[in-house]
Amino acid sequence: MNNKNHGYVRLSISPDTLAIAFVSSERNATLDSTELLKSDYSSDFYENLFTQPDDDDA
Repeated sequence: MNNKNHGYVRLSISPDTLAIAFVSSERNATLDSTELLKSDYSSDFYENLFTQPDDDDA
């Protein structure tokens, strides 16, 4: 039996939280919504997510 979920992932990013939700197009409802607090990750994760790496070779 092929049991695949079809849908899309919704991201909500703010300075304090990163919310990830998988929305099923089949049920038209949010299956799972997890809010990750900034303290759960190192600040480097968030800084590297939004900043460009230094280009020392230029």
